[in-house]
Amino acid sequence: MTLRLITDTFEVPPAAPVRARADLGLRADLGLEAFEQLFANAGCMLAIFDGQTRFVAVNPACARVLGCAPGELVGRSLLDFLHPHDPAAAARRADAAQGWQPGFVELLAAMTGTHQLMAQMLYGTGMRLMECVRLRVKDLDFARGQIVVRAGKGAKDRITIFPESLREPLQKHLAEVLKQHERDLVEGFGNVSLPAGLARKYPNAQREWGWQWVFPSANRSTNSEMGWIGRHHTAETGLQRVMKEALRRTSITKSASCHTLRHSFATHLLEAGVDIRTVQALLGHRNVATTQIYTHVMQKPGLGVKSPVDSI
Repeated sequence: MTLRLITDTFEVPPAAPVRARADLGLRADLGLEAFEQLFANAGCMLAIFDGQTRFVAVNPACARVLGCAPGELVGRSLLDFLHPHDPAAAARRADAAQGWQPGFVELLAAMTGTHQLMAQMLYGTGMRLMECVRLRVKDLDFARGQIVVRAGKGAKDRITIFPESLREPLQKHLAEVLKQHERDLVEGFGNVSLPAGLARKYPNAQREWGWQWVFPSANRSTNSEMGWIGRHHTAETGLQRVMKEALRRTSITKSASCHTLRHSFATHLLEAGVDIRTVQALLGHRNVATTQIYTHVMQKPGLGVKSPVDSI
């Protein structure tokens, strides 16, 4: 049997018209009483969830398929039915909440320096590779414990978490970057490219510390458009190459890339019990359905079913 999940969000004030959207494409304005009758008597599965995918109301058809009475489902999570609970899964979620995953620890041990820090940032914040290399100093908010991701996918800004374990490494890294920037200024350089229009509006901003790249290039380059010599951010290919080489020196057999660290971030947060809407916001997904993909890999294959050969 295939379960098709159709989600929609709409408010239902008392006695106000609501928009009912049925599986067959029916669209009709109904009063609250008519909507309740439709909800109770519909032959298809209907359910209302809160922001944490817990059942608020369930119609009889849905309850029959899930094998429970409607009242027994209220307050339970939909994920309990998509991924049956087992003790081993609970232990894995606890481990995920406490620290790095073993495979990631091994990968980190095979990396050093700035590239190691960048890998920690990808796994610790859920950023995409280009979002990481384009970070500016002012985007790191040490006081509030958050990182602002500028112009992510879809040209949208968002806020993600600031890993506590990376505060000190980032402070040490920025201290070295600041020394490099001050040397550049003394030598007549220190420029960085700015978002469109800002360079003309704020001509001195391109030399200010806050606008500098968190991960600048080791070498200066010429900005052909503006005509000055400064530093671009580090090339994304550098971390890609280092991670590929590091994987060869580990016991990890699965193929992986920098984007795998973002996937691991989402999966491990969900395994630790973090609300799926929170994970959606951290990843910058426009639709929660994209985030729900990660729920399919949270548990071990077979959904906890024991193979007969294991009993021999």
